Amino acid sequence: MIQIPFKKKQVVFPFVIGVLFFGIGLWSMLARTQFYLSGFAGLGLVWIAIGIYRKVKPYIVIDSETIKSNNDFFTRKIQLAAITEVNLFAGDLIVKSGKKEIYISGSMVDAGALDEIRKTLSNQ
Repeated sequence: MIQIPFKKKQVVFPFVIGVLFFGIGLWSMLARTQFYLSGFAGLGLVWIAIGIYRKVKPYIVIDSETIKSNNDFFTRKIQLAAITEVNLFAGDLIVKSGKKEIYISGSMVDAGALDEIRKTLSNQ
C-alpha cells in the first residue's frame, strides 16, 4: 500500500488560519466590543478541524485494488483494473476510468509524489 500525505504547507496553513480566526472570535466574545466578530471562533474551529483531517488522513492511498483520493470533504475511489487513462496536465495528474475521474493536485503533494503515482499506475 502506498500512502501519499498532504504537503506540509497544506497541513500547517489551516492550523495557522484556524488559530488566528479562533483568537479573533474569542477576543471579540471576551471584550464584548464587536460581537459580530464572534463568528470567527466557529470558523477558526472549522479550519483547525480541516488541518487535523489533513494531518491524519493521507491525500492519496493506492492499495492492491483501488486508488483513493481524500479531499477535505469528499473521498473518491477508482478500481485499478478499471483505469483507462492517466494524464499529466498543468501540473496535476488526472486518473480516468469510465465515468469516474480523480484529480490529483500537484500543489497538494510533494514534487516527486506525482511521478511515483504515475509510475505505480503505469505498472498496473
